[in-house]
Amino acid sequence: MYRCFKLTMDLWSFKQNDGQFIAACRKSGSDLKKILSKAFESILKDAIDENGVIAGESFMESWFPIDNYDVFLSYSHDDEELALLFAGFLKYQFGLKVFIDELFWGSADMLLRKLDNKYCKNDNGNYDYNKRNFTTTHVHAMLSTAIAKTINSSECIIFLNSEKSTYKVKDEVDKDRTLSPWIYEEIFFTSVIGERKWYEHRSKYLTEGHTYFQKSLQISYLLPEEHLISMEYDDLCSWNRMWMERKENSHRRYGDILLEPNEKIRHPLNVLYDLKCGYDKKGTNA
Repeated sequence: MYRCFKLTMDLWSFKQNDGQFIAACRKSGSDLKKILSKAFESILKDAIDENGVIAGESFMESWFPIDNYDVFLSYSHDDEELALLFAGFLKYQFGLKVFIDELFWGSADMLLRKLDNKYCKNDNGNYDYNKRNFTTTHVHAMLSTAIAKTINSSECIIFLNSEKSTYKVKDEVDKDRTLSPWIYEEIFFTSVIGERKWYEHRSKYLTEGHTYFQKSLQISYLLPEEHLISMEYDDLCSWNRMWMERKENSHRRYGDILLEPNEKIRHPLNVLYDLKCGYDKKGTNA
């Protein structure tokens, strides 16, 4: 993990783009969702050993393969349309490899249902409360571990901030709260995981989940977001414009000769860092 951003943007603003461009982003996001979706029955079956015990490490590796992602996207399930459009934009416009967290938080519910139906029913067909607590603890422990590893291996973290993911309390100025334990956990992880330089993430290549609350139980979490760099929709437009200009400049008559060292790096995330926060220029041959 190198840099973390808090992007404040709404669906209406993004949809003001050209219709053909929106369609391309939507298709790219939809394709990404299909790629990340898994066949859980076969994964679970393969993870059960000869003693009938689920091997947690094998299961995590199959269900939640850890890879070097350019961007880890954290968002509320209620913002799925906007999140998939934005993920599609990152893939379509910049060629970035994006991890969509909600697909895996949501899949945890599917997995729990399968485990509960298989292991947690009494003879009368009802669920055993203690057994269900046991499966829930294990699934969330495995998922939290995998999420932390994925955040650590992703170069850039972008939290999609909206009225659906956070809210404010009058006495807490400039602070956000969330009702989602998953969003809180992810943002907390980003506040404690150590920084890795951007060029360390490129050694191999260069190129919130469904949470249901009863009215009697709503727990809010104060987000540790002091380290998040604020972004808005206008920043996305500036980022895109700067990236296109940098690509165009690299093809001019004198090539890289007249460019600054940071401008010679052919990676869209470096353009974002230039725009918002600067970065260590070491590793400019990345």
